[in-house]
Amino acid sequence: MKTARSKPTLALLLFHHNMEVDICAFGMRHVHAAVKRAGYAVDSLYVGFDPESQAGLDTFRSLVLPQLLDVLDRLQPSVLGISVFSCYVPVIRDIISQVRRQQPNTLIIAGRPDPTLAQERML
Repeated sequence: MKTARSKPTLALLLFHHNMEVDICAFGMRHVHAAVKRAGYAVDSLYVGFDPESQAGLDTFRSLVLPQLLDVLDRLQPSVLGISVFSCYVPVIRDIISQVRRQQPNTLIIAGRPDPTLAQERML
């Protein structure tokens, strides 16, 4: 458990489907590098599944989400940053709800066009 004096830690999430994560997510990679360079702990998690098919959503709910929540529970990040693509909004809202229940002190920040332009949809 974190103490009041411990350094904050950051976990970054990027959801993708059929995307080459090694040639994308430049913003997230820049944040990761800057946070690490400043001396803070940071973990980037790349989560892949198809959000546009029922099979993909079933796989997410039965396998991916429990594993992701276990990893986040182990990491106990002070801040959770999420890169939001439109097709992932429903599952990201589920993740945010779960993280808020399990880790109520974790600050959650969502970025990209959806949370910027449609904040009420994300809330």
